[in-house]
Amino acid sequence: MGRMESKSTIGIKYYDVLSKRTFGEIMALDRRLPLYSFENQGGSRLRETYFDTPGKLLERAGLTLCKVVEGNKACFIVEKQFSSSSRLTLTHREEKIFVQDIEPNDDVKKHMTAIIDGITSMFTTNFSVDLENVLKTVQPKLDILTRYSQLKVFSGNGFKGLINFEEVQFKNYETRKNAERLMMKVQMTSSVAYLSTFDDFNKELQRLCKTIFEINDTKFQIAQRVTKPQTNTNNGKK
Repeated sequence: MGRMESKSTIGIKYYDVLSKRTFGEIMALDRRLPLYSFENQGGSRLRETYFDTPGKLLERAGLTLCKVVEGNKACFIVEKQFSSSSRLTLTHREEKIFVQDIEPNDDVKKHMTAIIDGITSMFTTNFSVDLENVLKTVQPKLDILTRYSQLKVFSGNGFKGLINFEEVQFKNYETRKNAERLMMKVQMTSSVAYLSTFDDFNKELQRLCKTIFEINDTKFQIAQRVTKPQTNTNNGKK
């Protein structure tokens, strides 16, 4: 059966990256940051597929249902969504998510009972719709494929972290639009006692590398924005 987990955004920062050259520049910064050491951890690939009904019932309920596959590990995640304005406190929020471990080729129908239990446990009020019928009609809406290489960061005072250099591809099955983006994720893996060191480290990254820009939106929010239909500016005139 699935489980509830805490998803904390404390000690995580996301960046937009201007070019692939930036990745090499970051890797070389250990020579200019004597308090920190970098260690190459190799790379991997992560695929996130978001599901919803044709009428976007999950979105209207403030929920996302996502299948995450990395290597031979996979899971479904149910999560409440927050507006972009609320993510201005991105580094200081913690929330509950539902996680159901699966096999990489499993579909939603195989785990409907567990997913329904997860959804209902996230709300104090009963749903007026039949969640089983809702889940029977969900379809893939968004695909986010992330290829990343990873650096381990550590310092002599006990601070530890990870830097992911990410090449991200977005695919919207509804609008049939695709987009690509270079991103970077910096995550603290030591305790929150080192949060000030984490902030100092990020300030140094931003000072020494002018081609990274901190962002507040999630990949899901970015995917929705960059793959939405183009607005017709001709007002229907030929």
